[in-house]
Amino acid sequence: GVIGPSGSVPAYFEIRNEETGDVAASFLTATSRVDRATQAPHDLFKPQDQTRLVETEGFEPPASSLPRTLSLSEPRVIPMATLEQELPAEPVQGNMTGRRENTVKPEDCDANGRLREDVDLMTIVFRVAPDDEEQAKNIGPIVQHDEQGRRFAWAMMETRSYVFRYPDAGHRVVALSVDLDFGEKWRHTRRFMFNGDRRDILGVYDSIGICIDLDARRAIATPPSVVEGMRQTVRPDWR
Repeated sequence: GVIGPSGSVPAYFEIRNEETGDVAASFLTATSRVDRATQAPHDLFKPQDQTRLVETEGFEPPASSLPRTLSLSEPRVIPMATLEQELPAEPVQGNMTGRRENTVKPEDCDANGRLREDVDLMTIVFRVAPDDEEQAKNIGPIVQHDEQGRRFAWAMMETRSYVFRYPDAGHRVVALSVDLDFGEKWRHTRRFMFNGDRRDILGVYDSIGICIDLDARRAIATPPSVVEGMRQTVRPDWR
């Protein structure tokens, strides 16, 4: 890991098809060190850290692996109060927008009672209660039917997660989600993750979803009923 100009450690990963060698997915990450107590970023360049910037020729990820739509810069954060006032109080449109919340369990946390880094905030929010049989049937991408009876769902082509801090055991994680933009066959959804008890931001998750006919296995135009709902709630001014 080479310390980057922002004090973080960037990295690039690929998953390739073993038979063809084609890139199936690529990942760009940036890791920062934080103060354990406050979770404030810890500057890796400070002399007392005894770290140094490594001079290298640098590695540029291939252009095909860079995001085509999502930005890699720090996302804009909308206050929780504003989101609660403007967004529906329940999940809507196949759980893509609206509000969801869940509680961090002790088993999700490390020895200090803080959410482990290998447990994603999305995992907490979308966790299914063991005794909720109806909800358990809907694990995975939400399958819907359009006006023609076709089964469709959203395939995530690009995702971006930006984590500011982690909650502790017993805290509520509240996801307030909104579409920032959409086109004929796609939508850009942003989920703002908050600590429901302290009301501070935990993270921001973006996704670019393509509407897919599950049986024909191809992209299709977003059904009119879904488009109408997105028109009523889309907020491009929150990008």
